[in-house]
Amino acid sequence: MSGKKTKIAVAVMAMCALTSSLLASAATCDVKKVDKEKAEKLVGIYLKGRIPSDSSVKIVGVSPLSPIKGFCEIDYAVYRNGKQVSATIPAFFDGERLLVGDVITEKGSYVDKRAVALNADRMERIKKDLVKKAQERKRKLSPILKKSAKKAVNGEWKEASIFIEGKNPNGKIYVIYTDPQCPYCVKMENRVLPGLLEKAKGVVIVDFPLSFHKQAELRSWYRHYAVYEKGEDPLKAIRDASSLPYGEIKNRLKKWGAEKPSDKWKKTVERVKKESGVRFTPTISTTEDGLLYASEILKK
Repeated sequence: MSGKKTKIAVAVMAMCALTSSLLASAATCDVKKVDKEKAEKLVGIYLKGRIPSDSSVKIVGVSPLSPIKGFCEIDYAVYRNGKQVSATIPAFFDGERLLVGDVITEKGSYVDKRAVALNADRMERIKKDLVKKAQERKRKLSPILKKSAKKAVNGEWKEASIFIEGKNPNGKIYVIYTDPQCPYCVKMENRVLPGLLEKAKGVVIVDFPLSFHKQAELRSWYRHYAVYEKGEDPLKAIRDASSLPYGEIKNRLKKWGAEKPSDKWKKTVERVKKESGVRFTPTISTTEDGLLYASEILKK
């Protein structure tokens, strides 16, 4: 073990020893006195930089039945635009400190091995539950998405979609419903789409601007217009629609004389939302498979 790693290990053990002594003297948890606002603040400190800046954290459950003396077991979740966008995640809170593997305080953080083990066990159970729910969602949505994929591939929604040719003439055509303001869509475009084009016959990007994303409609319209009216490279137009400042998007459209989406485009987007069966973005499908998760595509 290197000198640097030895120092880190010693520091971690020292922090754990300090944590153990602190926990031994902690008072019994009283659920009624749990300061949820403070707990949410500490969770926010822990998640800073890990979740979108416009997200918020809420404590959604508190239990006195905690395996760590003096700490309540709490459950928190991440919310955006009033909707829960994460699983319910466990942690432990004693009124001053939050245990999530690291012990989080307003002054700093240190490591606690017991919290790591307990959270690992809870997270494993949550992971299994999420996998089960994902499989059930796939079973329910796939028949619908197979049919809507045919519409996209056959060009029925051409007025609100972009076709990108892949490099494998014998591959499948994938249909992806995206919103340029959706952070998960942006990740998919950057991490999944390039590799997908290597093995696909083609990819149809379908405009699916979510109503609670105020810039999504114009950003979606921008990429469509840039490809079909200005002849821009599809991948560049898609990335520009997600990454350019909103003011720049509006300025370019104004320069092109296309400040507002065309009626034909808007009507097609409404058709997509009514007929596709899509419930979240990004949604990936094929006529053969129905719903596909990005993790499935990356494994193939």
